[in-house]
Amino acid sequence: MKYTNESLFTRHSGNPILDSRPLALSVNSVFNAGATRLPDGDTLLLCRVEDRRGLSHLCAARSANGFDEWRVDREPTLDANPRDYPGRNSWGIEDPRIHVYVPELEQYAIAYTSFARGGPGVSLALTRTSGALSVMA
Repeated sequence: MKYTNESLFTRHSGNPILDSRPLALSVNSVFNAGATRLPDGDTLLLCRVEDRRGLSHLCAARSANGFDEWRVDREPTLDANPRDYPGRNSWGIEDPRIHVYVPELEQYAIAYTSFARGGPGVSLALTRTSGALSVMA
């Protein structure tokens, strides 16, 4: 059977499925989410959110069906933290990719882009779905 882009992918008619309206924060835009299905069946989007200063952080949104009724964290889920990680993400973080669930650690691995004076870099965070993100050095 020959596959085409049209047969493999169908664009949702209600795009965008998530915008800035359900966020409690004042933001410029929401985009470039990493996505995964959680063990409880919910869809998790880890979104890049650009604040009014032009700096980006990551914010989690969850939905039972992956299309609407998003439950969004009220504060940044993972914010740039120049105090604890100087020189690595002081200008913002973006473009998360939720790569894999690591059973031995009982955590998800997330790669993302971090910006600082030296330019962009690749960073790694680990999280349990019910806990906070842990940034790896």
